[in-house]
Amino acid sequence: MKRALLFALLIVLPAAGTAGATHISLKNGCKIEAAILKENDESVFVDLGYMILRIPKADISAMQVGDGEQPPESSPKPPEAGAGEDAAAVEETSPPQEALYKAATREMHESTADMTATQVVERFNDSVVVVSSGSGWGSGFVIHEEGYIVTNNHVIGGGGKINVTLFQKKKDGIEKLELRDVEILANNGYFDVALLKFREGHMKSIREKGFELKPVTFGRMDFVKKGDAVFAIGNPGLGREVLNRTVSEGIVSSRARNITGLPYIQTTAAVNPGNSGGPLFNAKGHVIGIVTLKAFYQEGIAFALPPVYIIEFLKNRDAFAHSEAAEGGIRYLNPPRRKPAVENGESPGKTEPEKAEDGHPEGDAGNGKSEESNGGD
Repeated sequence: MKRALLFALLIVLPAAGTAGATHISLKNGCKIEAAILKENDESVFVDLGYMILRIPKADISAMQVGDGEQPPESSPKPPEAGAGEDAAAVEETSPPQEALYKAATREMHESTADMTATQVVERFNDSVVVVSSGSGWGSGFVIHEEGYIVTNNHVIGGGGKINVTLFQKKKDGIEKLELRDVEILANNGYFDVALLKFREGHMKSIREKGFELKPVTFGRMDFVKKGDAVFAIGNPGLGREVLNRTVSEGIVSSRARNITGLPYIQTTAAVNPGNSGGPLFNAKGHVIGIVTLKAFYQEGIAFALPPVYIIEFLKNRDAFAHSEAAEGGIRYLNPPRRKPAVENGESPGKTEPEKAEDGHPEGDAGNGKSEESNGGD
């Protein structure tokens, strides 16, 4: 009972904001902004909104409460040799956590006129990119002029070399620029969000080619209503061909559908594999979700993660820094593999289908055959 109650509270807490948050600086140069739940002689326990993180005090260089007061026990210490040097270099060239993205205020929302799909595309089409890895491709969108891209975690396929393709409308047509081996700054499998960053060489190529990075603005969920018009821009595939920056229009079917413990926005906008990681715009031109899921074999049922979770991830991106080492204090172990079925002459890796009461596999109608649906032409 206690465990279930705790889980429910962790889902609700992000909506309350970061009031009373403490700024924690780690010796490796990373920073975390979160509310402290408990503290003892050895560790500090903080609330990241959907999980509780234990931080050993030996790894903390400084803690500062939200109102600016410095606890007397916490005095700034220099980062450890080696680990802190790279982190310091990144911090000097990176924008602050809160300046990495743009979020619409109430005044911005109310003062911005509604746009048609054509107007939204005209203004924000160049903000959408193709994100490709060895396992396939998906979509992403620019959130900062200095080369920061947001996409789905499942799009980057767990790491490896990531390529990003930019598009820009020119007088003589659409020009594209592919940038290889883009840096993965942070990723979170639970939210299914990843943060990418163009390297200095990429930024140089962007400037030389005359491309402009156009960041989007995150919208406000408190103004999202059922029936609101929405527009998805992404890169679905047709065989081996990528249908770059395809636009689809729909409405908000539901503001909150519980999918794997998170409230997703349900929309009728048509999305397909390749749309993952792309933005879902409202009529104000604000991003109200990142397209993440769709219902297979059904059309008009897709889901987007609301911006509140993307922003929470961006605020605490240092805690989710992409690395082979488990520096965040948590190591995720692989689940046990299913044992191969070797009985009855079956080849390894297959499992025996469940059988109906008449002894035949379910779905074969007793004739030894089963029909396979391709989901339509």
